[in-house]
Amino acid sequence: GTIDTSMYPEGEYEGIVEATHPAVNSSIKITTFFLDTTGPQFSLTVDREVIYSGHSATFSAKVWYEISGVRLAVFTTNNGGVVDRFNDEFEVSFYFDTPGEKVIIIYGVDEAGNESSREFRITVIPDTVKPVVDITHNAPSPLYPGQKVDFTVNATDNVGVSGRYLKINN
Repeated sequence: GTIDTSMYPEGEYEGIVEATHPAVNSSIKITTFFLDTTGPQFSLTVDREVIYSGHSATFSAKVWYEISGVRLAVFTTNNGGVVDRFNDEFEVSFYFDTPGEKVIIIYGVDEAGNESSREFRITVIPDTVKPVVDITHNAPSPLYPGQKVDFTVNATDNVGVSGRYLKINN
């Protein structure tokens, strides 16, 4: 026969089968099985404490479930990124162009078909700090045509400098 296990909570069960015949002899067989109804678990770490708009952040995600393993993990953000993975640990970078609260969602399915998801919330803040620029040179004063001038340009910023250039105006 068939037993519908959809109404049972997760746990270990015994199936007992008894067979009898008219001579009142009987035989009993007991089997045990574990009913898995729980989906995967999740963890998430990010490579920086503060995430600024206009920059990327790298997330390390882990999806696990000891009983039946992980069949599928999906990693999404409300920033528009989606990453499907068929393994249980992965890293992914997302670019955040606007400030505000962002929701990172990890969805998983275990080998038994149980689904679960977890939301992680992060705040992307506007990058309002301008880079600090320092320039030095070895130009004598007065400078004569044909003389060579060496410039040293340094730039720092709270979230890194993406480029620098030197322009001479006259």
